Amino acid sequence: MRRTSCLFLIVLLFSLQYSMAQKNISKWSVVPRIGINSSNVSNKTSSLHVEYPTPHNIYGPTVRKVGLTAGVDVDYRYLQRLSTSVGMFYSDEGYKQSVVWTDAMSMKYLSLGLHENFYPVDWLALKAGLQAAYMLDFGYDDYIGRKPDKWNLSLPVGLSLEYWNIVVDFRYNIGLVDIGGGKFDDGKKCLTNTLWLTIGYRINLQKNKWK
Repeated sequence: MRRTSCLFLIVLLFSLQYSMAQKNISKWSVVPRIGINSSNVSNKTSSLHVEYPTPHNIYGPTVRKVGLTAGVDVDYRYLQRLSTSVGMFYSDEGYKQSVVWTDAMSMKYLSLGLHENFYPVDWLALKAGLQAAYMLDFGYDDYIGRKPDKWNLSLPVGLSLEYWNIVVDFRYNIGLVDIGGGKFDDGKKCLTNTLWLTIGYRINLQKNKWK
């Protein structure tokens, strides 16, 4: 009886190991995305030159700017509930001078990000990672002071919803480094904060073997 029980336990353990190994089969996919972003720079002070009634500068807080985001993620699903993705994106970010003065400070970034994705259920992914960005261009109007630093580093956190390979993605990029950009910020660190909302389509390069 004991031998039968031991044999049954060994068979069960091998069966579980084989089952888990089957779920560990990798899955590659590509997800092109396009959408919008809403961005601002914390602790930033806007400046506007006014000629009337006398020439002078006006300073105030900045407000959020809306721009375009587009790019592609390459995803590697190494476990049923976990995957790693590498993405390259173009994103037109920045800030506006104020609600009244709508001059936009446009920082056009090319970014490369690495994300870890956790799937509590098949259609929902929670994600976090690290993203480096290089500023391709800085558009400005009536700007006083130096330009922001070219390089930026942020911590993206968010989630995505997926249905029939259509992926809706929400990401909030938390700036980690001071991008500078002006002499009117009282020496405070100027950190970017950007919300991305994109829609994409998952192109499977390897068939999902977990289902």
